[in-house]
Amino acid sequence: VNLEEENGLIKVSFPTTKKCIGVPVIVKPYQREWIQRVLDGTVKKGAAKLCQKKGRWFLSLAVSFEPKQKERNENHPRVMGVDVGLNYLAVASVGTKTLFFKGKQAAFIRRRYASRRRSLGKAKKLQAIRKAKNQPG
Repeated sequence: VNLEEENGLIKVSFPTTKKCIGVPVIVKPYQREWIQRVLDGTVKKGAAKLCQKKGRWFLSLAVSFEPKQKERNENHPRVMGVDVGLNYLAVASVGTKTLFFKGKQAAFIRRRYASRRRSLGKAKKLQAIRKAKNQPG
C-alpha cells in the first residue's frame, strides 16, 4: 500500500493482479497529521490492512517511530508502578499520583461477546463467529 498526497487529497494505492489502483480517502485532522508524518518520512509505515464493516471500508495502517525523549534530572528518576487485577484492570502510580482504571465495562463486553459466540456455536453458525472475529473495533 502506498500513500500519496495529490491536490490536498490523500490517495491510497493498492496493488492488484493487473495494475495498481489509487483511491482517495477521507481522513480526520488527527489522521492527516500522522499521514503527513508518513509522507515526510518522520515515521515508518508498517503493515496495512483493508477491511469492511457495515458497508464501509476502513484502512488500518501501523506506524512506528522513536518517541521524543524529555530531559530528565538524573538525581530524581521517575518510576511508575502498575498493578493489574480483576476489579480494576490496572492501577498506575507515579510518585504521589495514582490512577485507577475500572474493569466493569471491559468485563461486560467480554461476557457479551462470549455469550454471543456460545449461542452462535450452539446454532452451528461457525462462519458468523469467524466473520465477527475479523471485524475491526
